[in-house]
Amino acid sequence: TEQETKDKVGRCVRARATSPEVILRVINDLQGHDDALFTLVGRGFVAGGEVTFPGRSQTPVFKFHVNTSLFANYFDSHSNLWEPFLLKPWELTFTGSRTKHKASASKRFFTTFEVESHPCYVSFSEQFLVSLGGASRMWSVYSGATEKAKNLVGRNDAFGTEKRSSSRKSMAANAARSLVTTMPYGIENHSGMMCAYSLRRGDDSGQTEKVMCPSGGTEYFRFGLPKGTGNGGRRLYGQDVKHKKTLYLFIGEKAIVYDH
Repeated sequence: TEQETKDKVGRCVRARATSPEVILRVINDLQGHDDALFTLVGRGFVAGGEVTFPGRSQTPVFKFHVNTSLFANYFDSHSNLWEPFLLKPWELTFTGSRTKHKASASKRFFTTFEVESHPCYVSFSEQFLVSLGGASRMWSVYSGATEKAKNLVGRNDAFGTEKRSSSRKSMAANAARSLVTTMPYGIENHSGMMCAYSLRRGDDSGQTEKVMCPSGGTEYFRFGLPKGTGNGGRRLYGQDVKHKKTLYLFIGEKAIVYDH
């Protein structure tokens, strides 16, 4: 019949994705810190799958597979170096399907998911746990301040015009942003004299302009980031750092150079 012909007409959607390398790096920037926590690298990522729609009145079936190798390092703040978290690459394979069971005469569908994991070798020091604990406490403080600011903004809105939820969240984030600073270094002048400082530029093109720091004052700053492959700079830590962070401190006619 015409209805049976329509039911037999189906379609199949196939997709495939590959990526040679994906890098995820987590940094703690809360409360003026600039501390690297860990890096997760996925290499040789391959994924594919297909979904088949047999007909209008039939149940769709699918199958997929994902394979990748994971590498991980954590930043040891004591030695100021990246240390291996996974001693060997951790290879993972995920597969799943929803089809009719071939060995059964039943028309019922079976859904299966499988995970194949190679041995996982992990190594870390107590510094990694200390860094994670510190970041977790800082995040709790920041989240609490954001929530309080959001509630305060919400109460103020009750007496005026209503604002969208996204706008209230944005105002709350701005109110709590004092806990997040982008200048982790500072000069506090107790010499009784006017001083000034400048920095080596991140692209090694010379020094920045002098910034005055009066006696009793504090000036915060951040070293310039080295040039990346795009428009911005790159954050580098530990043995990845290939350039010097140089501070020029001027007191009167004398100049003191700090290289590290």
